Amino acid sequence: MEKKKLAKDLKHILKIEFDIDQSLINNNTNLLSTGILDSHNLMEFIILIEKKYKIKINPMKISLDKLVSVNGIIYCINKLKK
Repeated sequence: MEKKKLAKDLKHILKIEFDIDQSLINNNTNLLSTGILDSHNLMEFIILIEKKYKIKINPMKISLDKLVSVNGIIYCINKLKK
Protein backbone atom coordinates (compact mmCIF):
# COMPACT_ATOMS: atom_id res chain seq x y z
CA MET A 1 0.00 0.00 0.00
CA GLU A 2 1.14 3.53 -0.68
CA LYS A 3 2.99 5.01 2.28
CA LYS A 4 1.61 8.54 1.83
CA LYS A 5 -2.02 7.36 1.79
CA LEU A 6 -1.49 5.06 4.76
CA ALA A 7 0.10 7.88 6.77
CA LYS A 8 -2.83 10.17 5.97
CA ASP A 9 -5.34 7.45 6.92
CA LEU A 10 -3.58 6.64 10.20
CA LYS A 11 -3.39 10.30 11.20
CA HIS A 12 -7.07 10.66 10.33
CA ILE A 13 -7.93 7.75 12.65
CA LEU A 14 -5.92 9.41 15.44
CA LYS A 15 -7.81 12.68 14.88
CA ILE A 16 -11.30 11.16 14.70
CA GLU A 17 -11.03 8.43 17.33
CA PHE A 18 -8.67 10.06 19.84
CA ASP A 19 -9.06 13.80 19.09
CA ILE A 20 -5.33 14.14 18.37
CA ASP A 21 -4.15 17.33 16.67
CA GLN A 22 -2.43 16.15 13.48
CA SER A 23 0.08 19.00 13.70
CA LEU A 24 1.59 17.21 16.74
CA ILE A 25 2.41 14.12 14.69
CA ASN A 26 4.95 13.42 12.01
CA ASN A 27 5.54 9.93 10.66
CA ASN A 28 8.35 9.25 13.15
CA THR A 29 6.69 10.64 16.29
CA ASN A 30 6.68 8.08 19.08
CA LEU A 31 3.00 8.16 20.04
CA LEU A 32 3.64 6.49 23.38
CA SER A 33 6.74 8.23 24.77
CA THR A 34 5.42 11.68 23.77
CA GLY A 35 2.19 11.05 25.67
CA ILE A 36 0.06 11.49 22.56
CA LEU A 37 -1.43 8.06 23.31
CA ASP A 38 -1.31 6.10 26.54
CA SER A 39 -0.88 2.32 26.48
CA HIS A 40 -4.63 1.70 26.56
CA ASN A 41 -5.28 4.08 23.64
CA LEU A 42 -2.38 2.56 21.71
CA MET A 43 -4.02 -0.87 22.01
CA GLU A 44 -7.35 0.59 20.85
CA PHE A 45 -5.56 2.21 17.90
CA ILE A 46 -3.97 -1.12 16.96
CA ILE A 47 -7.37 -2.85 17.12
CA LEU A 48 -8.85 -0.18 14.82
CA ILE A 49 -5.95 -0.70 12.39
CA GLU A 50 -6.46 -4.47 12.43
CA LYS A 51 -10.14 -4.04 11.58
CA LYS A 52 -9.62 -1.38 8.89
CA TYR A 53 -6.83 -3.22 7.08
CA LYS A 54 -8.06 -6.76 7.83
CA ILE A 55 -4.79 -7.84 9.43
CA LYS A 56 -3.81 -9.45 12.72
CA ILE A 57 -0.87 -7.92 14.54
CA ASN A 58 0.81 -10.55 16.70
CA PRO A 59 2.72 -8.74 19.48
CA MET A 60 4.95 -11.78 19.87
CA LYS A 61 6.20 -11.42 16.29
CA ILE A 62 6.34 -7.64 15.92
CA SER A 63 8.38 -5.52 18.32
CA LEU A 64 6.71 -2.68 20.21
CA ASP A 65 8.98 -0.09 18.60
CA LYS A 66 7.26 -0.83 15.27
CA LEU A 67 3.84 -0.07 16.75
CA VAL A 68 4.44 3.35 18.27
CA SER A 69 4.93 5.53 15.19
CA VAL A 70 3.07 6.06 11.94
CA ASN A 71 6.07 4.82 9.93
CA GLY A 72 6.39 1.72 12.11
CA ILE A 73 2.71 0.92 11.75
CA ILE A 74 2.92 1.43 7.97
CA TYR A 75 5.82 -1.05 7.93
CA CYS A 76 3.69 -3.59 9.84
CA ILE A 77 0.65 -3.12 7.61
CA ASN A 78 2.68 -3.58 4.44
CA LYS A 79 4.51 -6.60 5.86
CA LEU A 80 1.25 -8.28 6.92
CA LYS A 81 -0.61 -7.47 3.70
CA LYS A 82 1.95 -9.35 1.56
